[in-house]
Amino acid sequence: MRLGALVVICLLAYGDPSQADILEVLSAKESMAGQFTQRIISPEGLPLETASGRFMLLRPDSLKWEIDSPDRQTLLSTGNQLTQIDWDLEVVVEREISPDQWGPFQWLLASREELASAFDLVTEQTRLVLTPKQPGGSFKQVEITNGEAGVWQLVVIDLGDQRIEFTLSEASGGILKPSDFQMPAIPF
Repeated sequence: MRLGALVVICLLAYGDPSQADILEVLSAKESMAGQFTQRIISPEGLPLETASGRFMLLRPDSLKWEIDSPDRQTLLSTGNQLTQIDWDLEVVVEREISPDQWGPFQWLLASREELASAFDLVTEQTRLVLTPKQPGGSFKQVEITNGEAGVWQLVVIDLGDQRIEFTLSEASGGILKPSDFQMPAIPF
């Protein structure tokens, strides 16, 4: 599965980070949508891949991640079901995901208590660092930074010491609903 599949569940926040620490702001988030860019950086600091597209998130467990470039893919996660559609290769892969298979972004839907039991947490007003307490997951660390209004930076350090850097730009708009996360029509 492509690295983009790590982005199964992504949680961001609305609100004024000066009024609460970033984890409180994240915990209050119900839904969001916007644009993303993703860069994969080698352990030596060399750029390996860049992708861009759109995403939608609805708590407690729905994500739609649409990669437009360099290839076209859709990742749709609702509940414990993940569907990955590669539009260029005309392939659909469906699988269940359990909490022991969660990637860094699935954990962002968890409560503060669940996070504290699984991770060492460093929280500041505009920054959160998650480091797994137990080895063996799919990543070493996740850092989330709240930048300018509606723009978030997420940095994931994977087990091979690659950096996956995400810039997520929140779009203004209406509240998302479960019907926004329906399986798209697949013509192949």
